[in-house]
Amino acid sequence: MRGMRGDKNIDVDIWGSCVTRDAFAFDKAAEYNVRGYFTGLSLISLYSEPTEISLNDIPLTSDFQKRVIYDDFTKSFKKYIGEKPSPFLIIDFIDERFAVLRKGNCCITESNEFRQSGLAVKAEPIKGPERMKLWKERALLFIEEITSCYASKKIILHKAFWRERYATGNGEEKSFDESYINDNNKRLTEYYRFIEENIPGIKTIVINDFNALETHKWGLAPFHYQDAYYLELLEQLRVLVRSSGGFAVKIAEYVSRWRNSPCRRREQ
Repeated sequence: MRGMRGDKNIDVDIWGSCVTRDAFAFDKAAEYNVRGYFTGLSLISLYSEPTEISLNDIPLTSDFQKRVIYDDFTKSFKKYIGEKPSPFLIIDFIDERFAVLRKGNCCITESNEFRQSGLAVKAEPIKGPERMKLWKERALLFIEEITSCYASKKIILHKAFWRERYATGNGEEKSFDESYINDNNKRLTEYYRFIEENIPGIKTIVINDFNALETHKWGLAPFHYQDAYYLELLEQLRVLVRSSGGFAVKIAEYVSRWRNSPCRRREQ
């Protein structure tokens, strides 16, 4: 899923979910431009056979929701990063919570958008230990591909987890009832560990403070956080980008463009 490309900020791509994308709504200084956003997807699906589909075939009114399904069916992330990706890639695995459906050599992520579409696909979910085994096999392919398209120091792993508590609209703190939070966090821990071990030099964003938020714009969920979480994410990202030379590279581009501009030549 592609966004608008900006000339006066740092371009970033996201393989992940709203837990990463939502932070950029707080980027009031417009330091970043989210250029590629691939969400509602599993690595298991990404490295399976693509399925032909057009956006017009998807019975949803939202272009964004259509694109989520289109990206999953066509595996378009691989084509995107093979052309001209952004300098930075941010990854989170919150959307690995969705079931993955398999039919032959094709896998599809049972995302919220897919369920809402009502598309009829006769497939069986991948369950149990097989899913983790298959995920790691596909993750190695993912690692090989992204490290050939992005510098390791510009791949950022956002280690986002489900929260056990949330802040209510009147400021109280309450606990979720869902017993599956711990199970999801165990899987996420293993996903993040595997990626870190197999990408030397990868950068990480870790935020242990802050809870989920009852009044979040997407509704209450263990991974819809308080505003302060996203502000902290942006601050850690800023440090990582600066340490990798990201802003310095952008400044160098401005200087080069200015030196070669018609206005500059007329001044000389």
